[in-house]
Amino acid sequence: MMQLITDIWPRTTDYSDFIDEAPSPNDPMVMAKWRHILERCIYGCWGHVGNGKYRYMTPYMYYYINWFVIQHIQRTTSGAASTTYMRPKPFDFVWTRFAYLFACYGFAGFENDRYACCPSLLTDSPDERWKMADGSWRTYMPPLQLLLMDRDSIPQVELDDGTTRPSRPMYSEYLYNDLLVGTRGGGKALRHGTPVLTPDGWVPIEEIRVGDTVMGRRDWCKVTAVHPQGRVHMFRVYFFSGRYIDTCANHQWLVRNRNGADLVVTTKDLWQHPFSFYCHMPRLDVDIPIDRKRRQRFEDEETFFRLLAAGYYAYDNGYGTFVYVPRRRMDPIIGAVPLYERDEATCIEVDDPDHVFVTKDYILTHNSYTTASTIEHNFIFGGARELDDAFFEERYRMDQLVGSGDQYKVQSLLDKFKLSLDAKARVDPPFDTWFGTREVLVMGRSVIEPSFLYRNYLGDLKSNSKNPMRAARIKGDREVGTKSTINVVIYSQNKKSAAQSAAGGRFGFAVIEEAGITPDLHDIFRSNVATMERMGRRFGVCSIIGTSGNLDMVGPLLEMFHDPDRFDILAIETPFGRHGLFLPVYMTWEDCKDEWGNTLWDKVEQRLKRWKRRLDELTPADRVSELLNYPVVPDDMGGSGRTTVFDVPALRERLSSLVSKRDMPTVGYFSGGTFVPDDSLEVVTDETQFYKMAARGQYGCIAIYEPPLRDRSGNVAGEAYVYVVDPYTQGSLDYKGSIGVTYVVKLPRYWEEGKEVIVASYIGKPYGGIEEYHQQLLYLINYYGAADQSVFFEDSTAASGIRTFFLLKGMEHLLAPRPFVTGNNRIAINNITRYGFPSPSGSKERKAMYASQLHDFLSRKIGKSKRVYDTIRDRLLLRQLAMWEPTGNFDAVSAAMGIPIAVKEREYVSERVSTFSEDIASFIKKRI
Repeated sequence: MMQLITDIWPRTTDYSDFIDEAPSPNDPMVMAKWRHILERCIYGCWGHVGNGKYRYMTPYMYYYINWFVIQHIQRTTSGAASTTYMRPKPFDFVWTRFAYLFACYGFAGFENDRYACCPSLLTDSPDERWKMADGSWRTYMPPLQLLLMDRDSIPQVELDDGTTRPSRPMYSEYLYNDLLVGTRGGGKALRHGTPVLTPDGWVPIEEIRVGDTVMGRRDWCKVTAVHPQGRVHMFRVYFFSGRYIDTCANHQWLVRNRNGADLVVTTKDLWQHPFSFYCHMPRLDVDIPIDRKRRQRFEDEETFFRLLAAGYYAYDNGYGTFVYVPRRRMDPIIGAVPLYERDEATCIEVDDPDHVFVTKDYILTHNSYTTASTIEHNFIFGGARELDDAFFEERYRMDQLVGSGDQYKVQSLLDKFKLSLDAKARVDPPFDTWFGTREVLVMGRSVIEPSFLYRNYLGDLKSNSKNPMRAARIKGDREVGTKSTINVVIYSQNKKSAAQSAAGGRFGFAVIEEAGITPDLHDIFRSNVATMERMGRRFGVCSIIGTSGNLDMVGPLLEMFHDPDRFDILAIETPFGRHGLFLPVYMTWEDCKDEWGNTLWDKVEQRLKRWKRRLDELTPADRVSELLNYPVVPDDMGGSGRTTVFDVPALRERLSSLVSKRDMPTVGYFSGGTFVPDDSLEVVTDETQFYKMAARGQYGCIAIYEPPLRDRSGNVAGEAYVYVVDPYTQGSLDYKGSIGVTYVVKLPRYWEEGKEVIVASYIGKPYGGIEEYHQQLLYLINYYGAADQSVFFEDSTAASGIRTFFLLKGMEHLLAPRPFVTGNNRIAINNITRYGFPSPSGSKERKAMYASQLHDFLSRKIGKSKRVYDTIRDRLLLRQLAMWEPTGNFDAVSAAMGIPIAVKEREYVSERVSTFSEDIASFIKKRI
């Protein structure tokens, strides 16, 4: 059975305590009610979630399900558009998404509670705020677990007047970065036979294939995935207009009840409450071209008569088009009837920006808007944590940054934000009732009175604009005060300084959209984080969203995901280890949800079986693409269809173990041949972070994992070690090229269970340049015994410096000649011995061979159960092995590729020496 993530998605069967409606402007309690809503938008709220349990809802999620607007664009058979609006449904994964983001902003616990998640509780000197009345300390609980925990009762705080109120969140100075990776938006299951509009007319959905063209929101688009749902229970929904649709019981409908309120209901609700709802009909008040194909004309005529029955006027204008004039935009729903049958259903995904495709009778799909909602919340509330005078005087401000390598992705995200914000100043239905807007007469002029949640704004949302969108207080025609801003950047590969686009700002929220396809992700991330720190104080969160990608660019994102602590990303624990937030594809399968948005795990398991069978039928390339965009497990995002050379799960487990145990080597440097320990020095754990270290005056160091072996006389056993080096040529720190990597490796005959194999490392690029690196390297070799012919490196241009250094020092006897085991015997040119093993650069076959040899070496057993994989303590090597692919530059792996060559060569030479000695002894014996 496939491993699933099941324990971080809360279950809810009652939302009534969390849902609010805007008060009528004529309500005498309107101000008090709006204050209550504003409190919930800032403090969050507690409520009953079913079965006598209570849970806290973050302010971001409360705003999302009550005050954010989602737009649906629908098209008719001939392309005419219709727009409907709805508010989001709180699925189980939405709880987790917003809890994770809220925790990143320094959430540390609740008032008057026995739990807290402040990291200071894990230190020897916790913050005094976490001491309870009886003098004991609060119990530490991870932030996500604390936010999603169900309680038997709501924690209360006693006020000065003797009354109580629910506990509010408390914060600490520990802020984290937000990282969400996983699946793209999901779709809805449609019964086989449901027509989908293509350039060739209507095609049954089960005949649609990946790569086909279908009609999207604005234009034709490509199908990127097809998801068979298997056999599901079917219902038929009948409309007054004569339409009907066959769908599943949990399909969602945007409807209006008899009181004029817009609701989202399921097919099951329509079955239980017939003649109770009206469905939105599309606006068809545009010219609709007639397709001249017979099949399409028949469909148009059928639509024509249905529209007449639905209350539309229609006439032929004589120019080959019909003109439809709407009389009524609501189609009464007669009800739903169970068909008492199962039928095959299929869902498709498209590359349309809105992931919308046109089907018969206007069935659509859409994506999540959680990031856009967060941007809107920050824009309106400015990061306020208190509902005080500063809020009402609009003194709170949060500057936000939204960027991506894809301009259209950024614009699509911001369009969703702006549409929802602008809806709060509209007086047409349903926005007037949703947000309490109205049109009033002021001195004889009609004036729109927007919602309390609306903010006036100036500026624009263009990329790299000098006039960014900003909340503003307007007096007459004059701007008298600017507040929160939204800044837009595009990280173009064609601009050398693109990664620094955010430099100079002070941002409370910075979004990197579509991080899986964003170039120079690590540089962009570091630049963004730098804008959120001043004088050592962190005040903002960088949000990395990676719900799609490609194999060429997704590597840096996965590195951040699997090693969150290195990037100050909030880490969570799942069966797949310690990582950022991962949203599996099965969490967005709507047919696997109940009426409350909870996941039905038995249905997930059934569908995953079908999913796996379908994946097995795909070509390797299509399989990789499918899993990359719709992953089931985290490793799918790296392309499960490609060959993995190294044991990635073992590497990640080892890295997580080192991080959690805080296992650090003895670090220092050599001074005149003497090793000087220095705890202030930093080990290079990430090549891309080296230059940030250099800015702090840190250039790498010697790391000792195990001291040299010594014989009974106290002499170092030099024959026990070999040295593998990946040298560098660029001496300038301004040149961001390779760094030097050296490993000291113990030969197999000296291995012991529980001891090290890689006993030391030297990784860095010292301030003194390459000469200093070589000198420290020579000291390190002498420290471990300096056996003859024990230094191995690849024969490349970069290696010329190391050869020259050792020759000038008279130490060429330490260098290993061209190894026999590479297939080329020692070569002498002009009586000069050639050193180094053949470089794999430029040869994929040789690089693959070296990688395979390294994996075989790392898989060798030490004792009964341990492998060399399990002994590695160098974090740079662990990370680069896990991320390695043939086209990349991985200095640590390049050095390590010399290990199996060095070991085999020493074993080969030892065997030849032993054989030669036996031959000499035999010859002498015969002569005697």
